[in-house]
Amino acid sequence: MTFLYIMIGVILVTWIGMAVVLFKTNLLDK
Repeated sequence: MTFLYIMIGVILVTWIGMAVVLFKTNLLDK
């Protein structure tokens, strides 16, 4: 169970990080 939660946490952090980077690049482009 713990390993599953760790994997989900890593995936969520990765997606959030990608979203933040894309959001910042879009703001900089404008």
